[in-house]
Amino acid sequence: MNCRPIITIFLLLLLAGVAAAESMPVIPAQYQGCAAIDGGDAPTGTVIVAKINWNERGRFTLTEPGVFPSRLIVRATEFDFVASDAPTVTFWAGANRANLEVPYVPGDARTLDLAFTTGSGGDGADAPIASGDVSFAPGGLETTTAGGKQQVTINRQNTTANVTTSGNRIVMQDTGGGWEEIVIETEGEPAVGETTVAGTVAGVSGRTSPVSANVDATVGTASAQISVNMSEMPPSGAQLTTTIAREPDPAAQSAFLLTAQQSGSGITDVAYVMNVQKTNVANAGDGGVITAATIRMTVSPAWVTAVGGIENVVIMRQADDGTTSALATTLVGTDGAGNYVFEALSPNGLSVFALIGTSTVSPTPTTPSGGGGSGGGGGSTGRSSFEYNPDATVTTPATTPVSSEATAAATPSAQQTAASAVAAAEATTASGGSWFPLQIPIPAWVPVLALGLLFLLRRR
Repeated sequence: MNCRPIITIFLLLLLAGVAAAESMPVIPAQYQGCAAIDGGDAPTGTVIVAKINWNERGRFTLTEPGVFPSRLIVRATEFDFVASDAPTVTFWAGANRANLEVPYVPGDARTLDLAFTTGSGGDGADAPIASGDVSFAPGGLETTTAGGKQQVTINRQNTTANVTTSGNRIVMQDTGGGWEEIVIETEGEPAVGETTVAGTVAGVSGRTSPVSANVDATVGTASAQISVNMSEMPPSGAQLTTTIAREPDPAAQSAFLLTAQQSGSGITDVAYVMNVQKTNVANAGDGGVITAATIRMTVSPAWVTAVGGIENVVIMRQADDGTTSALATTLVGTDGAGNYVFEALSPNGLSVFALIGTSTVSPTPTTPSGGGGSGGGGGSTGRSSFEYNPDATVTTPATTPVSSEATAAATPSAQQTAASAVAAAEATTASGGSWFPLQIPIPAWVPVLALGLLFLLRRR
C-alpha cells in the first residue's frame, strides 16, 4: 500500500492546525554601545535597564567602564502591543533616564550612545515616584527537587530571619530582601535539626515590605503592599519590583474607565498606581508559580471623602495581556498614620493595580474603629459597591477614546511578524547598526514537518 499520500495529507493537516493555534513569538531586539553618567564613563557594575511602558524588558551589567559590547536583549510582551501599537524602549541607570529612546522593532539591532544625567528620571505623571525590590533568595534557604517535588532546607546559622515551626509550617519572620514574612507549607511536619529546618514544599506564601511615596496633599502618603501565594519557591534569581506612579499611562487609564462604565460608573480620580514587575517568576496562568495575591493600598481619609466615600473606592487590575477588571475591595482599617487601608484579592496574580474613586453616589465614609499597624486588624470594614458587570453596555468615552489597536488581539500574525523582521533588517542596514545572531524560538511543529518531508524524500 502506498502510504505517501496519507502521510502527506496528515502532515499538511498537522501544519495547518498547529500553525493556526500557535502564534509566532515576538522577535526580540538587541542593542550595544556606550554609556556615560554626568559626562563620564558609566562605572563597571552599572546596570542598564531597558523598559517599555515603565516595565523592565531587559538589562545588562557593565563589565568595563563606559561600554556594553555584549548584547542587551529586549523582549517585548503581548501587553506592550496592547498598551501601544508602537512601543518605545527607554533606558535607565538606577533612577536616571537616558537621553535616548528608540521604537521597539522586532529583530532590531543597533548601536546606541546612552548619556545619563543625575536627576533625569523625569516628572511625568505616569513616571514611578517610588520603587522597591523583593528577592527570592533569602539567606540560608536552599531548594532542591526530588521525585518531582521541591525540597527546602533552611540553615538557621546562615539567615538573619527568625525561623520557627508550627505544625506543617515553617515561618521566616523579618526575612529581609523586601520580605516581612515568608511561610512555607510542608507535607507533614518539617524535620527540625540542630541548625536546620527541612521539608517537602506544599505551598509558599509571603508578605512584602510596603513601598511608600508621598503623592500629593490630597492623596497623602501612599503605601502599597502585597501578600502572594505560590505553589512552590521560585528560583533564587527571581525578583519582584514594585513601583508607585501618580497616574496610569493613557492606555491603562482608558481601559480602567471602560471597566468602570461597564458597571454604569465613571472615574472621579485615580489615587495612584502600583505596578508589580516580575523577573524569572510568573503567574500561574502564564505557567508560573504565583497562584493568587492580596493587594493592600493605603490612602488619606481626605481623598476618600473627596471621591464620595469608601463605597466609591475600588482597586482595579490590568493583567499582563491588557485586560482590565475591578476587584472586590474592602476597607480593613487604618494604619498608624490614620490612613485608610483598602484590600483586594487578585485571584490571577500580580500585574498593575490602581486605587480608583468611582462616581457612584454614596454617603460620607465612617471612620473605622480600631486600627494600628498596616492591617488595621479588628477595625470595622466597608465594601466598595462597585461590581464588574461583563454584560453591561460599554460606551466609549469621549474624553479618552480607546484605539482599536488597544483592544485588538495582541499577538501579531505570521505575516505581520515577518514584515516587521524585514523592516527591522532594512532599518538596521540603513542606520548602520550592527547585527548579532539571535536565538529565535522554533515552533514545535517545524521538526515534525521536517522529519515527515525527509521520510517522503527517502521513499521517493
